[in-house]
Amino acid sequence: MQTTNQQEEYAPEELLISRMAKEMKGEMVGGAATYCSMVAVKLAQSLYNPDLIDMSGGLHHFDSRTPMAFLAAESLGRGSAKARVTWEELFGMVFRQKFIVWVGPAQIDQYGNANISVIGDWNNPKAALIGARGLPDDSVHLKAMNYHVVDHSKRSFPARVDFVCAVGFGEAREKAGVRDGCPGVVVSNLGVFDFDEASGKMRLQSLHPGVSIEEVKEKTGFELLIPSKIPETEPPTKEEVDLIRKQIDPLGLRFLDRMPRANMKDYLCQLIQRESELFK
Repeated sequence: MQTTNQQEEYAPEELLISRMAKEMKGEMVGGAATYCSMVAVKLAQSLYNPDLIDMSGGLHHFDSRTPMAFLAAESLGRGSAKARVTWEELFGMVFRQKFIVWVGPAQIDQYGNANISVIGDWNNPKAALIGARGLPDDSVHLKAMNYHVVDHSKRSFPARVDFVCAVGFGEAREKAGVRDGCPGVVVSNLGVFDFDEASGKMRLQSLHPGVSIEEVKEKTGFELLIPSKIPETEPPTKEEVDLIRKQIDPLGLRFLDRMPRANMKDYLCQLIQRESELFK
């Protein structure tokens, strides 16, 4: 996907992190549900938006140098978080449109409806996922719901999602009488996308270096709106790459998002070893 020169300068994950960080504007609380988007929140806070409150994964000031044991459910917040909030306080931020979030959907369709609940028919599913969680509330109250799709394919970009968790444009919004909230930016491993307000349909915003429009069309399950001129996604700066590698995510948790399961066990063992050396 990239030239040798570009590969030496930055990894594909660092390109996505850089692009996502640039969406974090204003006095907001930032949340994220993928490793790359967690790093993006911290990068935005470090370089572009010092007033951004980082609450990725339920923790303020996410930092992957925190020992992995602290990320276990029973340890959340102990020793690693600078502050904690109640669910009431969190949803208060959502209703006041002070929350900006990156979600990793299993499916997102041409109108920005997103699914993290079930694949297949609800009564006889092929796979049961994590459930809708906060997406129904977030999608109808936030100014924009942003998405990070780690593997761009017809399975993740179908014409219609199997189950609507986050409301986009189109039929689901009209039936529910939703007036607020809308889908925002979608960053995948192939490009960046947004939505046309008039038609509600997904639109190509930029292509990542080395990705062709033919590849995007082939791996998308619906017809995208495509501008006459398609810019290339801006690569990360040297400062961004250095911050990601040396300060924000020195262990390399960002690479877990797209890692094949067969490789994950060995990589996690390497992470634990590097973590032990880091904290000696």
